[in-house]
Amino acid sequence: MTSSDQLDLLGFEDPSSAPLPQGVRYAAEVLSAAEEKAAAAAVATLDLKRFAYRGFLGNRRTASFGWRYDFNGGGFQKGDPIPAALLPFREIAAEFAGIPPESLEQLLAIEYSPGAGIGWHRDRPQFGVVVALSLLAPFRMRFRRKAGERWDTRDQVLGPRSAYLLDGPGRTEWSTPSPPWTCFVTR
Repeated sequence: MTSSDQLDLLGFEDPSSAPLPQGVRYAAEVLSAAEEKAAAAAVATLDLKRFAYRGFLGNRRTASFGWRYDFNGGGFQKGDPIPAALLPFREIAAEFAGIPPESLEQLLAIEYSPGAGIGWHRDRPQFGVVVALSLLAPFRMRFRRKAGERWDTRDQVLGPRSAYLLDGPGRTEWSTPSPPWTCFVTR
């Protein structure tokens, strides 16, 4: 019996069969295998640090460039410039999103080792459109929003070398625990 069959028996719609939320766009194979390898190598040179949130350290490691948000009370701050080795991937992300590369002012590189996760959340409102490149391994991106007494849910498997965009209601009304690997955002 498949998980879809089980969901049907329980009276739930299979979230992977529903369309993505309005404002969310996904594309597979945005990067070539060689580009993915180069992006992963560039990210590997970054000084990734455990994510700090209100005095706690998360299991994911991050580095932020252009702009950053200090979750320990510092708020929104100017950061170091986006490393030159990652600028070609900003170009690819911008082309996918249909926006000028220079409008992608922030880069957040996130490394999730096995078992590291993130809770349901929406990205900070100080940032605009989120464009992410997913590298090295597939990941199931989940979305949810409250719909009366129930949750409306959606799923999308992010393949290696893929990209997604979060904008509009998909960015402001839906929550996700799903991680990008390399994320560019507008301000």
